[in-house]
Amino acid sequence: MTESKCPKCGGSGKLPLYRKDGSIVPNAIVYCPDCHSEEPERYQHLTPDMYDFPCSSNFRAFSYRFCGVPDPCAVTVGKEVVREVVIERQPANMLPIRSELNYIRNQINEHIDAAKKAAEARKKPQVKQSYKGIK
Repeated sequence: MTESKCPKCGGSGKLPLYRKDGSIVPNAIVYCPDCHSEEPERYQHLTPDMYDFPCSSNFRAFSYRFCGVPDPCAVTVGKEVVREVVIERQPANMLPIRSELNYIRNQINEHIDAAKKAAEARKKPQVKQSYKGIK
């Protein structure tokens, strides 16, 4: 069987790199656009044990998430305690007590206001005494 070779590169998939003046750049190649095919990817998928250098806890946690592996050092948060505020309706027998408490609160406020007014009235107005200098 005869293999058909590329007329540009001769089947190697590599072409020499030419300068603008027509001379060849030594040790430089360009892949042939007609016959060169990309090599398959041979990289291994990352795993957290590939990090053999110190890294921050945030980066370590990200690497476990990126790799799809559960983080053994992750802090599992339990159920949060949810406190609900329950508003209960007041029974009907509390209404008279509430009105009595409001009456007493109003009486106390009136006495406090009266005491403040009496204290202000007792204060003597301060009159400035003028100083007459010697001439």
